[in-house]
Amino acid sequence: IIVPATVAAFVFAPELFRVWVGYQDGTIIAVFRLLIVGTMFSGVMWLPAALQQAVGWTRLHVALMLLALGLGMPCLILGIQTYGTAGATVMMLVHGAVEISLGLWLMNRGLFPGGNLRWYGLVLFSPLVACLPVALVSAAFMPSGMHRFVSLGWLGATGILMLLSSFALNRRLGGG
Repeated sequence: IIVPATVAAFVFAPELFRVWVGYQDGTIIAVFRLLIVGTMFSGVMWLPAALQQAVGWTRLHVALMLLALGLGMPCLILGIQTYGTAGATVMMLVHGAVEISLGLWLMNRGLFPGGNLRWYGLVLFSPLVACLPVALVSAAFMPSGMHRFVSLGWLGATGILMLLSSFALNRRLGGG
């Protein structure tokens, strides 16, 4: 559910803001898109982090948070100086990247040896492969100038198609 929602929010960010607040702003949309990607990285790691806590491996999550903070602060300063408001999103991106790369690798090394590729395939790759084409085709054929509520219906229908395609591909690949 997290990856399809991220793809939808990323692809349809301008339409979402037009429906939500009534206008579109380039800076706000850029920041939103970066934050949604960082949130996706963190979101898909919530369950693995909960598993780490459940088996009593609290040090790993704490160490990853400290690493993300240590890497993120200099990146945050540089990001803001270089890219302004959009650069402020780097902290969320660094946190998510640390969790989804190093955190997952270390956790799987200890709890599920050899499970990284399967996890990435089922949790990230298959939903992305299933959803991105649906979102891009829908965005390409979305009529311009629709009323806000009609746009919301279009986005809702696209979201349902994305979820169904994601579930179907994941099930076909053995994700359950």
